Amino acid sequence: MFLVFSCQALQLDTSVNYVKRNLDSPVVKLINGNWFNGETFEKKTVWLKDGLINFESVGVPIDTIMDISDKYVIPPFTEAHNHNLESEHELDKRIK
Repeated sequence: MFLVFSCQALQLDTSVNYVKRNLDSPVVKLINGNWFNGETFEKKTVWLKDGLINFESVGVPIDTIMDISDKYVIPPFTEAHNHNLESEHELDKRIK
């Protein structure tokens, strides 16, 4: 028995807004957190506005500032379920 599959590249419809904004959410500034950038963790400040993550200042008054020192954050655009940090293998390269 042979199975044959055909795949077509999907094209993103840029006329559709895929992001649901929460305009009632507070503007939050998260300081001193260790954010995963896809390869390693880097210390940075991140803003939350309209329920969305912003890596640059949002230019509006901040409702809440949260100091997340010594915390590690994996944004939801990465695969959060993994076991990469369970091993000691090259741990110093992954967490700085």
